[in-house]
Amino acid sequence: MLLKFSDKPAENAVLNMINGSVRTVSEGIEAALLKFKWSQAGFPDADLARALKALIENDMLEVVAGQHPSLRFSDKGYEHITKVRHKAALGDFGEYKPAKAKPPAERENQRTEYALRNQVLDVYRELKIEQGGEVIARTLARFWMEAERRSEDLRLALDILVRDGHVEMVREEFATYFKLTRDGALYARGKPAPRGLTRLARTVIPERRALLTAGDGHLMKHLIRRFSSKNPRRSFSELFSDWAEAKLPRDMLIHGLDLLLKDDFLSVEQDDPLVLRMTRDGEKFREKYGGMRSRWATKQAMDEVQRLDVGDS
Repeated sequence: MLLKFSDKPAENAVLNMINGSVRTVSEGIEAALLKFKWSQAGFPDADLARALKALIENDMLEVVAGQHPSLRFSDKGYEHITKVRHKAALGDFGEYKPAKAKPPAERENQRTEYALRNQVLDVYRELKIEQGGEVIARTLARFWMEAERRSEDLRLALDILVRDGHVEMVREEFATYFKLTRDGALYARGKPAPRGLTRLARTVIPERRALLTAGDGHLMKHLIRRFSSKNPRRSFSELFSDWAEAKLPRDMLIHGLDLLLKDDFLSVEQDDPLVLRMTRDGEKFREKYGGMRSRWATKQAMDEVQRLDVGDS
């Protein structure tokens, strides 16, 4: 139940989020974390911007400058929050709901490799981390906790990202950081996968977190050869049938198709059942990497994956 800190719904929602998240009064909450919580709740970004502007102008909040700016209660704001908390402790709760939320995105399964990969990369997106940038493990853990996700899923998601070469673990004496690689930055900047693809993903198999992969580049080169100028249109069921016969994991197929869609080498012709078509850019990509040298390097990488994995039924 929300406390009634303000008669204005969006401002009340902001104050409740900060009140529920701050570790210390002086430290406050990272602005990026507040924005992350707001978007997770499904509230419009414009409402957050207006609410923060009003709360800062009315001396309820103040900005703490730094590499990652924070928001904290001002003296006036803290005094007001304390009074409301005291009234609530005496049973005076405010039956007040926040700003109207947009409908939550449909979530077929939040424990697929695709979902876990993007849940972590969302933190890098919110913090505007580019290639070579690092996020300390405790920051990732805090974002994860605020999203009310399981801690073991964070470890699994990071293992997947490290395995795929999207982040690198950097250990220092008293802290662990995760550095965004070139492939990770390219992936994070790309458009989301279409729902027609993500709904086909299955719950992650934890044992596969440590398996070697072909790498994004090799995977894309391998997959684009499943299309041709004579046969530019393929259904997911056709692709998966070939994939399973080769004893390659379903998650790898979905990841590879996601990569090709991000670069506009494929387009969605039909959503359900999913049908994909190679684009003109996809044809150029296929021609460029269709030489024997590239095909041999890609085959070696995929053979290694086949040796290490057992595919999907």
